[in-house]
Amino acid sequence: MFRAHKKIQSFGEVPVTQTKKEKKGTVSEFFALLSRGLMLPISMLPIAGFMLGIGSAISTELGAQSVAWDVVGQFLFRPGRVVFACLPGLFAMSIAMVFTKESGPAAVCGFLGWILFNGFQMALIVSNSDDSHDFLFYHFNGDADGDNLFNAVFTSNLGIQSLSTSVFGGIAIGTIVAFLFNKFSNIQLPKLIGFFSGVRFVPVISFGVIAVVSLLFAVAWPEIGIGLFNFGKLMTKAPGGLNSFAIAFMNRALLPFGLHFLITTTVNYTIVGGSFDLMGNAIAQYDGVYYRIGSATSQNWATLFNVSTSEGTTLFGENNIQWFLITVVGKPYDLYTMDGTLAHSSVPLTFDMIYKGVGAPTSIGGKGAITFMPGQYTSGASSVIMFCLPAACFAMLSCVPKGDNRKLAGSMLISSAFVSFLTGITEPIEFTFLFLAPWLFWGFHAVMYGVAAMINTMFCLWTPIGPHVVGADLLDNVFYSLMPDIRGGGGNLWVTLVIGITMAPLYFFMFRWAVLKFNLATPGRGVNSHLISKKEYQAAKQQGKSIAQATSDNTKGDASGKRMSITKAIEVIKAYGGLENITDIGACFTKLRVSIKDKEKVNKERLIELGAQGVIYPSPKSAYAIFGTEADVLKGMMRKVKDDPSLMGSIETKTNDGGK
Repeated sequence: MFRAHKKIQSFGEVPVTQTKKEKKGTVSEFFALLSRGLMLPISMLPIAGFMLGIGSAISTELGAQSVAWDVVGQFLFRPGRVVFACLPGLFAMSIAMVFTKESGPAAVCGFLGWILFNGFQMALIVSNSDDSHDFLFYHFNGDADGDNLFNAVFTSNLGIQSLSTSVFGGIAIGTIVAFLFNKFSNIQLPKLIGFFSGVRFVPVISFGVIAVVSLLFAVAWPEIGIGLFNFGKLMTKAPGGLNSFAIAFMNRALLPFGLHFLITTTVNYTIVGGSFDLMGNAIAQYDGVYYRIGSATSQNWATLFNVSTSEGTTLFGENNIQWFLITVVGKPYDLYTMDGTLAHSSVPLTFDMIYKGVGAPTSIGGKGAITFMPGQYTSGASSVIMFCLPAACFAMLSCVPKGDNRKLAGSMLISSAFVSFLTGITEPIEFTFLFLAPWLFWGFHAVMYGVAAMINTMFCLWTPIGPHVVGADLLDNVFYSLMPDIRGGGGNLWVTLVIGITMAPLYFFMFRWAVLKFNLATPGRGVNSHLISKKEYQAAKQQGKSIAQATSDNTKGDASGKRMSITKAIEVIKAYGGLENITDIGACFTKLRVSIKDKEKVNKERLIELGAQGVIYPSPKSAYAIFGTEADVLKGMMRKVKDDPSLMGSIETKTNDGGK
């Protein structure tokens, strides 16, 4: 028997009828869960990236002096690279998990589905003696016209040669497995085969379904992959840095809707963000002349850098290419002319030398076209996040009259500016002026965000940024720009400083003018005393409230910095209408995401008293509150109470004096 439908549908359970509003809410919840599924693996990348950067630096600087230091460097470097190589599989696991209310067995099935997906495709690849390959009715001639399309369409996934579907494949398999899990995890089979009932039936049916899905991808993906490969090259050739402007602008413009991660994930981890064929000839451009690197005869990049291709022969996406380049730039190599004559000794490789060398003419072994540009979509972000948004904070502070309000506003704005500079968390700043003056967000901030990226690309002054989660901050720049600069790799950190220092006054005077001209109720002015969040912005917009109605004093929450109390979790549950009104509890970096039965029972004012910066309702069955970095801890405490309802009565809690 199949599992009966619940009142709140899981992914894979479709209600008989839905109103237009309910359908909109379902779509919104789907993308919210998808974003959450993408962010879980991505949240591991900063640590993996730091391991790559530090490990590479140790191997480069100290490895030649001592085998022990080289082992230490490789001990850090290799695990970091494996994390990136496993990213699509991690996406499949994570997405399967979040769409099944964080079920561990579903995550295992997601990973199994990913392995099957690649294994079925591997069986269809036929390698010929002339280095060509056949795949169903497709034939790949190898390095035709400078582009090895086989390496552009196929790669090594966990050691399995298969289609390079990257993030797209991970999302597809994760969602399919989640659907199967929600549909069949409670199935009851006849006693003869009863062992496979319930959760154990999901892997069984996954074999058949994934086989069909693999065949569908085998038929369609080669054309899609070649199309994305050509699109990525076309984007790279866009005149005047328009490609960088478009991606950076959309990144900010989609922030209020929570869809910006779809843009960044696509360019960072798929072929749309560029490609680097490790089997291509290692050629560099130095002083306008092309040279072979490290050898008088031709050798590929994988051989030059001693890279195992078992993890993939082609790198896809801006972040994947950047982390690799960051580990190799600054290393000194001899440069040879095309006839094998030594021309320059011990020249440190730079980002610029490598990317231009990849685009060398096909007549000398190059690709004949630039297939990537390091940092073209992310480099401008540092200038805005580290300098411009803090300048906006100081502009808002300068507009606050002297007195107690100025002291309070100063503590909030200065700390927010520092957090933006150090960690790249910009949401409290951006959503404050998005709420107060939408034209200032979309008409100025999003545009300037794009302009900063465009300037970098227009003048070929990219500042590489590593695999970050929330932003291009000081830590990113130290590891991925300053360290390559120190090694002579051309990290161009000075570009970030020049653009940021140049644009910061524009932000300061524009924001100061806007606040004074339109009497904006920024922190410390009028009734507003705190920064506004995405949730609060959307809630006020939906309810047609003014800022006075939509904001509240945020000093009543738990700011002690002590370990999260279960008492607070109980109070939050009460504010959500009690356990009987809550169907699911989740969280991302700053948002507590709660699925509910009746939003009318949610006490928004009480949530704000408890420390939330705002509350919105992305759908009739969801209520999200921003609790900052404590959201995930609060989620865990609330789940503990939900699993043991007796805790609600065993702990004396505060009463809600505010009411609704």
